[in-house]
Amino acid sequence: MELPSQYQNLLDEYCQSLGIDALIPDQYGAVYLQFNEKLSVGIQLDLQHEGILYFSYYEIPEGVDCTHIYKSALEGNFLWLQTGEATLSLDGVKGELALMKRLPFGSVQDLSTFRSSLYEFVNIAHEWQQKIAQSEPRATDRKTEKSACPDPAVPHSWERV
Repeated sequence: MELPSQYQNLLDEYCQSLGIDALIPDQYGAVYLQFNEKLSVGIQLDLQHEGILYFSYYEIPEGVDCTHIYKSALEGNFLWLQTGEATLSLDGVKGELALMKRLPFGSVQDLSTFRSSLYEFVNIAHEWQQKIAQSEPRATDRKTEKSACPDPAVPHSWERV
């Protein structure tokens, strides 16, 4: 059986176990699950690496010190101790923090291991969601009252802090 068929079968089996309608991947092979009001986790087939990619994006709230968030993310990536072997990175286009984890498909091809790895990722994603929500207020430059954070809508808008 080809990898896309195995992936769809795994998604179907997962949906049946939850008693929900089937998840249909988009044109990129991704499906999205909403776990709470703000936590969405994507699952995507990664044909290039013959794996599955879990991902979650975090919008940096208005008024929050993004430099503190970025520092926490870098510290969290150190030996993946605070990320459960996932990686935090910055989506330069959206200006959002992203948590991503790639797994070989062979390691998650049965429902039990898939569910376990997904819930482990969801728990870590939730922890980072809480860390971001509890971040320090943003410092501003008193002369210009501009934020020290980049404007996500303007590429390369980093300012010196």
